[in-house]
Amino acid sequence: MVICVLLNGPGSALAICRVVEPIQESGGVHFDPNTLALYVLAPDQVVGHECVEPLDAGPAEDTIDEDAGASSDGDGGIDDDDGGEAFVEDELMPEPVVDPRCDAGLVSVPVEEAVVHMVVQPAVLTTGGRAGLVMPVPARPDIHAANADIFDAIRDLLQPRIKHVKEYVEDPALGDTCGDPKGAAGCDGGTTYDDSYDPGLLGNEDNDFYDDDLEGRELAEVMVGDDIVRFEEVLSTPDYDVTVVNAESADALEEWMDLNGFAHDEHDDAAFAAYLEEGAWFVALEVHPQQSGAMSRPLAPLVVSWRGTEIPLLHRLQYHPHGGELTTEAFVMAPHRVDAADGTAEPLYAAPIGFGGELAGFGLAGGWLTQLRFTREMDEMLEDSALVGVPNFELRPELERIERIRVPSSDCERDRGRGGGGCFCSLEPGDGGLAGWTQNAGPALLACLWLAVRSRRRRQPG
Repeated sequence: MVICVLLNGPGSALAICRVVEPIQESGGVHFDPNTLALYVLAPDQVVGHECVEPLDAGPAEDTIDEDAGASSDGDGGIDDDDGGEAFVEDELMPEPVVDPRCDAGLVSVPVEEAVVHMVVQPAVLTTGGRAGLVMPVPARPDIHAANADIFDAIRDLLQPRIKHVKEYVEDPALGDTCGDPKGAAGCDGGTTYDDSYDPGLLGNEDNDFYDDDLEGRELAEVMVGDDIVRFEEVLSTPDYDVTVVNAESADALEEWMDLNGFAHDEHDDAAFAAYLEEGAWFVALEVHPQQSGAMSRPLAPLVVSWRGTEIPLLHRLQYHPHGGELTTEAFVMAPHRVDAADGTAEPLYAAPIGFGGELAGFGLAGGWLTQLRFTREMDEMLEDSALVGVPNFELRPELERIERIRVPSSDCERDRGRGGGGCFCSLEPGDGGLAGWTQNAGPALLACLWLAVRSRRRRQPG
């Protein structure tokens, strides 16, 4: 998780990146400490092209993954271990294409690798000035703007487990009756659960947020002190401008920030230097919201994508001695359920789902949607961690739907006045329906019969 801290006061922070103010402009932009983030792990994405010798061979024969424990069924499919059937298509060699980046006589074939997408949407509490956000990522990132409704779309996928409760309410307005007015249905009417789940529409494997020519795009270079800083101005919106930065040293990165108007202190420098030693790249945003006012409003969502499988939790970046609390609500789309490796996340939701509609552009057709909540005290130093795969157990909140049925009220006194013994008026059936009613009423029935026989014997002449 990439976390940022607003340096001019605790409590004004957001869980995305480090917040630094411009050197010559202080205040005016404050961020909501409650932040939304979306992570997507999409395997088998086209991330580049490789120049190779052209092949004359045709399509390869049908193949079966022997490690999957499946055997051919002779009709174009395979029987898996669960008794289901998985369709097997001809496995084709990637079709080579002529690429001007390749030398004469060579052709290019696509290179596939996993891609991680991180969607962030800072929320501005107050505006009127400028601020800077600096975000470290594990590899060179590609940057795109996302649809403004993307987080609404992800929330629409959450499906609760439905609990149906049927209750009977005695209503004197409907009259009265002796005995159980609810019949054999039971006092509470019973409880059932609806565990059905709509998997939704599947997306596709088209990736709209990672350019497969990213590594071939040139970076601008400047000498900063004795080292080189490489950068690319990648995106500009009405609310912010985005630059990708890579520096050969921490000193060079700090000087580049000075030249571009970002203030930073020793805590920022220590955090940036630690990630720079691990080969991190940086995404620098100059935030200049167009609207002013004191109400919180989200900025345009930003998609940051990089090659790899690791979704990092950058706890070191969150630390600041001034303290304050950060809350992050994170959604994760992946082939499996995930959780924080260090146990710092509170799991709120996990279930399989299709990723169609607004979520189809990440190259992941379907998988598991996990919702996690992170709450962090910033003056606590924690080691970095990551989101990792865990067993695919569903976790869904429970929604209770109560159906109340009004019935006539019971009246034991009326039954006694008519010569009845009133034996059943105070009895209520158990949860087991008619069987439960018989079980509960049986002893009372025997007692009533015994009293009747005894009374009859007393009236017989001696």
